[in-house]
Amino acid sequence: MKVYLYQRPIEWEDPQKNFRQMEEQLDAAPPEKGSLLVLAEMFSTGFSFALETVGEPAHGSSSEFLRHLAMKFGIATVGSFPHQPEGGGKGLNRLLAYLPDGTLACYYDKVHPFSYGKEADHYTGGKRLPIFEFGGFRICPTVCYDLRFPELYRRATLQGGAEVFLCIANWPTPRRGHWNTLLRARAIENQAYMIAVNRIGSDPLNSYSGDSAVIDPRGGEALYMEDRDEIGVADIEREELESWRSKFPALADATEDFEILG
Repeated sequence: MKVYLYQRPIEWEDPQKNFRQMEEQLDAAPPEKGSLLVLAEMFSTGFSFALETVGEPAHGSSSEFLRHLAMKFGIATVGSFPHQPEGGGKGLNRLLAYLPDGTLACYYDKVHPFSYGKEADHYTGGKRLPIFEFGGFRICPTVCYDLRFPELYRRATLQGGAEVFLCIANWPTPRRGHWNTLLRARAIENQAYMIAVNRIGSDPLNSYSGDSAVIDPRGGEALYMEDRDEIGVADIEREELESWRSKFPALADATEDFEILG
């Protein structure tokens, strides 16, 4: 399956400008039908806490834009936006995945709001981790800070049969070393593909170095994008996944049959 990683700067709290810029770039180089297009976390606004300004209902403009792209190009699309539930209160950092016919494959509310960066003051964590099927793979979506919690990925693999992980982010430049290391760790320990999209540029809070990547089940680098404003392309192969899991069956040896002492 061909995957497209859309790495770009994000216009701060300006969804319509972001929509226009993204569609123009995709029109200039259309993605292949049947492929997967992955956008960054909060792709339409940047990592904003101003829910009174940028918060959207479940089927607001960001949702409709993702659905529009999916149907226009015949692809699956993934991205997150600041969701403001009815009744106000804290928001949800909601990821959506649309299929080529415009069907919503799944939604995922980020389980781990970034408390160090005050996200948890404005957004509440989700309580469910979906897995959807596309292109012959079982795909598990995650968002940014989730990457630091290996138990989420391990449960998705052992209990949900995940084969591909998505991690979309606004991951700041000072911690890029952690990003690059953790992407490989999650792929290696779960013998799964990791497709990760981070933004570039800056906002009022941070600067971002990109480093979007596709990591294969062995931990190899199928794609690495550094800090360029571009759409990266890679192929992921079911045969490679199955071959490695069969040849080196580490997942079959996973166990919780032990006790902690001390």
